Amino acid sequence: MGKRLWTLFAILMLNGIIVNNFYATSNSTSIEGSFEDLAGKFVKLAERLLTIFRAVVAQIARIAYTLVGMIGVLLYFSRLNKRIGIDLIKGAIILAVIAEIIFPFLV
Repeated sequence: MGKRLWTLFAILMLNGIIVNNFYATSNSTSIEGSFEDLAGKFVKLAERLLTIFRAVVAQIARIAYTLVGMIGVLLYFSRLNKRIGIDLIKGAIILAVIAEIIFPFLV
């Protein structure tokens, strides 16, 4: 029941924001202009969210491949488990290539 209530609350808040933006801009421009302004604001918000998403994923990936690589080097050179160590090093290199080279082109 709580999830439905929060969904209804979010819908009402979004409705209030859209109506407020519509009436605030409708005095000076036409309806089409106000919808274009609203669409422009939505695009700017989406671009900002995508930029934040890219930065967060890059930071998490850097932390992950650094830790995995260090653990792999530790296991390999301490001869505790050479096979797992070399696999972790390979995985860290693959993750680094994906995170630093491939991912920025995809998003």
